[in-house]
Amino acid sequence: MNRPAVGVLALAILCSVILPANGQMEGIPVSNALVVIADRDARELQQLLRAGGTPSNIDKMVEAAQRLLASSAYRVSTGEEGRFEISAPFAPGIYNASVFAPGYVATGGPAAITVDGMRTSQNVTVYLQPSAVLTGRVTDQEGKPIPGIIVAVGNRHSSNYDVTMDDGVFVLDTGLKTGAHQIHAFKPPVANLTKLQDLYGEINLPSESRVPPFITVENAGYVSFASTVKLEQGKLTVLNIPLQKSDVVSGRVTNTGGDPVSGIAILAFGQNSDDVKSVAITDTNGNYTLENDLAPGQYDLIVPSIFGRGYSAYNANLTVPANEAVNFVLQNSSIIEGRVVDANGDAVTGARILAIEKEAAQTDSIKEFLAGSMAETTSDADGRFVIDHGLANGTYIATASIGDVPISNSVELSPGKTTAEIPLEFTDIISIEGSVRDPAGLPIENASVIPGFASVFSRPDAFAVASGTDGKFILRAPVNAEAGESLYDEVVIAAAGYETVTAQVDSSMNVTLDKVASSTITGTVIAQRSLQPPVEIALSRQGTISLDHNGTIYRVGLHTNSRVIDASLDQPAKKINIQLEGIQGTAGMSELAIPKELLSGQFAVTLDGAMNEEFTMSENQTHSVIRVSHDHNLQELTIQGTSVVPEFPVVSAIAALAVAAALAYRRLRAS
Repeated sequence: MNRPAVGVLALAILCSVILPANGQMEGIPVSNALVVIADRDARELQQLLRAGGTPSNIDKMVEAAQRLLASSAYRVSTGEEGRFEISAPFAPGIYNASVFAPGYVATGGPAAITVDGMRTSQNVTVYLQPSAVLTGRVTDQEGKPIPGIIVAVGNRHSSNYDVTMDDGVFVLDTGLKTGAHQIHAFKPPVANLTKLQDLYGEINLPSESRVPPFITVENAGYVSFASTVKLEQGKLTVLNIPLQKSDVVSGRVTNTGGDPVSGIAILAFGQNSDDVKSVAITDTNGNYTLENDLAPGQYDLIVPSIFGRGYSAYNANLTVPANEAVNFVLQNSSIIEGRVVDANGDAVTGARILAIEKEAAQTDSIKEFLAGSMAETTSDADGRFVIDHGLANGTYIATASIGDVPISNSVELSPGKTTAEIPLEFTDIISIEGSVRDPAGLPIENASVIPGFASVFSRPDAFAVASGTDGKFILRAPVNAEAGESLYDEVVIAAAGYETVTAQVDSSMNVTLDKVASSTITGTVIAQRSLQPPVEIALSRQGTISLDHNGTIYRVGLHTNSRVIDASLDQPAKKINIQLEGIQGTAGMSELAIPKELLSGQFAVTLDGAMNEEFTMSENQTHSVIRVSHDHNLQELTIQGTSVVPEFPVVSAIAALAVAAALAYRRLRAS
């Protein structure tokens, strides 16, 4: 498969603007476009959507936003005629319909849709224009292409990005309007972030990698790249990106007794940035190596207390290049002990106490927050607590809270061993119990029950409890000391697909939620026709797909003009499945070189589930080469053989038994 990594396939894409005499736009319907309908007031999610990206990237981003930001959105793909339909219990309000299709950008931004809460049907039409196209090759200082590099538009965290394969080629062809764009290229510290999650499973790290597991990533580290590029819709711009090798900083971490400290995370931040440049984890001997994204300059070296195995946080300046090993010593934690009492001076059992360094508690910087020490614990039956891990000397704010609805009081603590009494302004804890059911009397699971006071906060869901499978809930809440009554005399109960209810608290709350009337939103996605000769070209990539089978990596050569979203081996079915993404209306081509030890025999090819009889095949001693022509907008390519690599554990077990039996037989004969 020795072909140029960036090839011109001379494929026309009919997408530009035509304005007929009646003022209406005409064009061709776009299939497999992703339509996202989200509340306009969901600002964080709307900001992420504005960055654009391919449907596969946007789909992953929305899923992550729903998980981390508690944002809600509806997603659907258009059919062959460019049509889409979503019927859902939309609450009254204004929604944005954002559309994402490879090779295009929506004109005028997202379409606004007003939902009045009635059973209404709305129809929208979204017009697309050709996106600007940016392509190039990422290489090292010797001109060698680098795989596993993210090239992103706007910022490092954008959902509009591509990942280089073996040939170092990237293609950004979606959601790019005419204008200046900031381009970033970098190798993320993926492997170490994954190790962090394994080491600290109780901490939910947003460490999901944007580099697919089937793409090979080099061990070498590189300095990130950033540049502003002017792009024009419908035009191709080439930007080749040379990356410099990263400097390497290594050393050893010990405690005050000189013993190595293993399994701690060391983060290197740029001095004027909240981006983690490099991550290292100490080995069993306390050794670490920072080897990615370190250009000459000044950095902040931080060991956050949450990743410090009970030692106090460490923060120091780091100069790169470092001419010698950077060793450092972690200090034992300071101690804070005390007692949590209520307004009457009685012990509070089960209060959660969080101690955080004062400067870290008052900063908006992620870097400064992590550089500060913090730790937590729970009060015992006498209300007493001791925090003896993760704290450096300094001034701390210690906060105690109790119940499902937090009530807190803070006290500043001085360095060293400190004793403090933290009073909470309540006399007792009450339990608000009830159930949530639908009009038919059936329980509603996972309904959120939120105290009425929480509505004044930006994230009221942080105070919520959820109903169980039986629809029942229990909300523990402190009682106000002065009034002798709960401050939380009403609760807000909400569930997806149901009307939200505000109910007065009583001893037995049985709340019925009425279903929200479904609204149907339909629409069509249209790509505008071209008045000029086509200017966009389809770009090919060449690389290797790495497939893991029982710990053995098999490499399948690939040459394609589509974006590879996913690749997997279905061993029982003797199949290789490849998910692809490309621009509608162009001819696609994919060629795979499959090792015979992985898959062999008579091959069958399916395109989106339909048999394809027109593929070609050639072979040599080690590989079968299959070439398939397909619609560039193809979703799934499946290669099926008649012989596949066996399940190694079974084969190994049989082989081991055979060897053992032969040895036993020989011993018996010898005796």
